[in-house]
Amino acid sequence: MVPLPPLRSPGLFVTGTGTDVGKTAVCCAIAAAWRRQRTGLRLGVCKPFGSGCTENAAGELVCDDAERLAAAAGCTAPRAVVSPLRWAAPLAPAAAAARAGRPVNWRAVTDALATLDRGHDAVLVEGVGGVRVPLDP
Repeated sequence: MVPLPPLRSPGLFVTGTGTDVGKTAVCCAIAAAWRRQRTGLRLGVCKPFGSGCTENAAGELVCDDAERLAAAAGCTAPRAVVSPLRWAAPLAPAAAAARAGRPVNWRAVTDALATLDRGHDAVLVEGVGGVRVPLDP
């Protein structure tokens, strides 16, 4: 794992007890509330690990949850920042990465968070699955 330097922006990490428990809905509601409370808030969002992604017309994997979160937050950061790690298999990140034959790229995650920290007033991060989901073998 690549250590993340201290972030300057206030932030929030949302996790849950499992898949489909409402993490994205909660994150979107938080993003909307923060934007209502502070006009002009530059809110950066990230779902670092996305599995069960779909392929778009350009052949790029898209994490629907990350796309919803970015839309709710008004975050226009590139997809590689909002959702740096994406896999087609609907599995825990460790298993999805192994199936895809690509190790978890921790540098991509830390770079994405650092980018959001530099360009935004606050950062909201949505976890994957549940608290005990294996991220890396």
